Amino acid sequence: MNRPGSRLRLFYIHSPADLPNDPVRFGEQPVVGVNNELIGTAEKLLVNGTDISFFNLVPLALDAGALCIPSHIDRPM
Repeated sequence: MNRPGSRLRLFYIHSPADLPNDPVRFGEQPVVGVNNELIGTAEKLLVNGTDISFFNLVPLALDAGALCIPSHIDRPM
């Protein structure tokens, strides 16, 4: 889980919808490495929610060095 790609795969697996991104409608979804280098582009639409619980997501985000700002956590899926 230390590579950015493996973290992205985790969210791919836990995303309830399997929709492709439409860059014209939603914009590009760049995958950026720890040194701000472009690694690739996420092809799956990432604007959807995930089935990872808030309590499991926060440690994953902190372990990745991310800032976690919860939003819409009380909204049903």
